[in-house]
Amino acid sequence: MLTWSDTGRMRRLLLGKKLAEDFVLSVLGGNVEIGMRAEIWDIDTKSMHVLKFKRLSGSYVFTDGWVDEFVNRRSLKQGDKIGIWPIL
Repeated sequence: MLTWSDTGRMRRLLLGKKLAEDFVLSVLGGNVEIGMRAEIWDIDTKSMHVLKFKRLSGSYVFTDGWVDEFVNRRSLKQGDKIGIWPIL
């Protein structure tokens, strides 16, 4: 479920460590300390979007496009539920 920080001024989607390691890192691999490109397919609108995925203070975040490509475009708000899947 999206929080206020996922949809507001922080301009990033925060993922917990376990979720990111089990779900995203297992697909993307790579060096997330400096950030890496992640292609995200929006199944509802059938469109591809590129975000940056990186480690941030013990958690992981999607940035660089999260707000413009998802929050604003899809009119997402706090409490909305989303599902994402990185594409190899």
